[in-house]
Amino acid sequence: MSINIALDAMGGDHAPGEIIRGALIAAEANPELKILLIGDENIIREELRNMNLSLPFEIMHTDEWIGMDEDPKEAVEKKLKASINIACQLVNEGVMDGLVSAGNTGATILSAAKNIPVIKIAIIFWVLFLALLCIYPLKKNSSTIPIKIVKNPDTIDLFLFVIN
Repeated sequence: MSINIALDAMGGDHAPGEIIRGALIAAEANPELKILLIGDENIIREELRNMNLSLPFEIMHTDEWIGMDEDPKEAVEKKLKASINIACQLVNEGVMDGLVSAGNTGATILSAAKNIPVIKIAIIFWVLFLALLCIYPLKKNSSTIPIKIVKNPDTIDLFLFVIN
């Protein structure tokens, strides 16, 4: 059984290079993953050429994405074809089983709230980590859980993971 993941290839400070590297590692470790990269196809393919790699994933092109320094609310509303908006829409439509984004946290949460109905937010503290957990009921006996993990106030690592 395959797990279909929408990956915001343009989200994050070092995107798309680090995002692609992470996707390759995840796919190698989990052969059941089917990853769809969402982002600027020209930039993604250029990055692959620079890394001297071919990509075993499909790419869904969009020329819009939300930068780390953009206002989340304004960007989600104005950039309707932003990579994170498309990823959330695909999860809502049932085309993808989940999504991963290392991008703008506020935009990720707002896009999920806008595109995936019903949101509950819980904050969980564990040891030195803070996890922002959002539960989105999708259908009977199914939930989606994106998680943001913050290591410390100076460094933010975003791991948005979705479970159906």
